Amino acid sequence: MVASRIGRDLLVCLIIKSAILLQCIGIFFSLWSGSSVESLFFLEFGLKPSNSKIIENGLALVILALGFSVFFQRKTFTLILLFLLTLAISWITQKQGGIPFASWSIPAHALRILTPLGLLMLPKNSNDFSKAYSVLVLGLSVTFFTHGIEALSLHPRFVDYLLVFSNKFLYYNLQQSMAEFILKLIGCLDICMDILVLIQPKPGIFIWMAYWGFVTASVRMVELGWSMYPELLIRTSHFLIPVSLLIIRNLSMYSKHSILIKIVL
Repeated sequence: MVASRIGRDLLVCLIIKSAILLQCIGIFFSLWSGSSVESLFFLEFGLKPSNSKIIENGLALVILALGFSVFFQRKTFTLILLFLLTLAISWITQKQGGIPFASWSIPAHALRILTPLGLLMLPKNSNDFSKAYSVLVLGLSVTFFTHGIEALSLHPRFVDYLLVFSNKFLYYNLQQSMAEFILKLIGCLDICMDILVLIQPKPGIFIWMAYWGFVTASVRMVELGWSMYPELLIRTSHFLIPVSLLIIRNLSMYSKHSILIKIVL
């Protein structure tokens, strides 16, 4: 029994470490190919494009190195630095704009931002998963809620994903109006799942979130091809973290109760 529990503890740690490493690899490729970071230094700070690109590539290498470092050795400084850099990249995306709903970048990226802190909070010598669970479920719920609001607001990229998916895989020419109606239903479902994971975190909720997180992370490749794989990697936490939370739920009595109740108490 004890050996089984230790095995599950290690599995949770491995899943979260894998999510961090893969999202760091995705961020690396995203930055290396050009992003809003280069634009910030060029437009806001007046640096030459070549110098701005050097800074962006340097940041990409740092993120990649931190991802591998965290995977092989969990250190407080490394995890906090990774948290701050991921937050900074989301802030830059929000500040630079240029894409639909850019102003919501930080809450939309909440899970990838908070995942390093979730790993930091994992217990090393105790069975208290409460801090790690709280951080990770907070990031998951904020991300799902934000995506739900974006869907209800008819995010143009989400509409395109539905139209392309319908054409490519269902061989059906979905009308724009129907795609928008389906997207609103998806938005309502996302928000409902978000509420349930906070007040009644049943296993099925985490299983659904893991499944839906993988589907939505993969759909970018469906629309634009395999070259969009960094976008899938960046969103690895969207489907691996619900799996880790499902395991934590079975390891700790804490998470079987409403996180809202725990916060109030």
